[in-house]
Amino acid sequence: MGLASLASLVFDGALAALGVAILLRWTALAVLSAWDWARRQAPPPVDPTGWPAVAVIVPAYNEAAVVEAAVHTALASDLADLRVVVVDDGSTDETWAVIQRLADHPRVTAVAQRPNQGKPKALDAGIKAAQAEIVVTVDADTVLAPDAVRRLVRPLVEDPGLAAVAGNVKVGNRTGLLTVFQSLEYVTGLNLGRRAQHVLGCITTVPGAAGAWRTTAVEAVGGVPDATRIEDTDLTLRVQEAGWRVVYEPAAVAYTEAPETLGGLVAQRTRWIGGYLQVVWLHRGHLFRHGTLGWLGIPDLIYRNVVAFVLLPLLIPAVFRVAAAFSWVALLELIFGLVALDLVATALAYIEDRERWTEVLWAPLRRLVWPWFLSAVLVRVLWLELRRGQVPWDKVDRRGALARAARDGDGPRVVR
Repeated sequence: MGLASLASLVFDGALAALGVAILLRWTALAVLSAWDWARRQAPPPVDPTGWPAVAVIVPAYNEAAVVEAAVHTALASDLADLRVVVVDDGSTDETWAVIQRLADHPRVTAVAQRPNQGKPKALDAGIKAAQAEIVVTVDADTVLAPDAVRRLVRPLVEDPGLAAVAGNVKVGNRTGLLTVFQSLEYVTGLNLGRRAQHVLGCITTVPGAAGAWRTTAVEAVGGVPDATRIEDTDLTLRVQEAGWRVVYEPAAVAYTEAPETLGGLVAQRTRWIGGYLQVVWLHRGHLFRHGTLGWLGIPDLIYRNVVAFVLLPLLIPAVFRVAAAFSWVALLELIFGLVALDLVATALAYIEDRERWTEVLWAPLRRLVWPWFLSAVLVRVLWLELRRGQVPWDKVDRRGALARAARDGDGPRVVR
């Protein structure tokens, strides 16, 4: 066998192994999430009398268009005596004026942080002002279902070994193809994966948009970290590496306003991907340590946010290799099978989340476009790092449609 033939054989074998590994990962996610969904039973009613003090922390920076709805839906929680702390992080718009009006409510506390110091410092200031044993963090562009806070807090009350509970964040403004693509990502890529991580005990992110935290656990790791652009993932990993546990509660639903323009989406994903690169580097020493978090959680974080994008260009030679080794008909059959598998996994995620099934029909188009878009963002992040030495923290403009809908009397709901 010549050197060229051997190289070709090794390349084909590597492509086949990679394909099998990716299929096994998707199969494992689907099976584990389905198992989690099937075994979850509606918990019996509980009397929250005697529960520890709970506060909702809402950090805000130039969020005048949306912060009022976030506070009102928190106050509408079915958990009585809930306090809300709103932190204005040096806003330059009308955010502080809106927050001052909200502070007329007896259960709302307004905190002004001057000058702008970033979300981690705003969260720390809110936790300090709240003086509560349990805090629920909510982004200013997010609205909560009436039972979301109670469902987030209950596991922490019942299990003293828990540090945090991740909520189920959904895209609330599905007004166009761009936001529908993001909805598909949240339901399948995030929440389906989070169910699997819950089963394995390796949650990698308690979303800042909707998560509950035991304040002693946050304080034990030095407060909310500001070493990366995604403090929620960094904090989630830190508390688990310190010996605490984290779980997922899919019934604790919150709706967030996703970017509606390509520019806004690029800005958001630039921050996210840049932040994931920081987190992966920061926690590299915990890889293959700390049980399932180090053996499964962190490696999957690396795969989803780095390796998958690097490997994506290999799809092009793989297509031609399959066609050359078999036929174009075989290639089409393979593609059809992969699309069918993706549709099944997506449909399963939508059934589990009780979402409108018609969005599933957009899954094949999203699968074709979305990975390449995210790969382009990764290239942008690396270019900005090389050129400027840092990735800018671009602010996404809020349209406020979700916030307006939450204030019109119907409560939190999806805007289509």
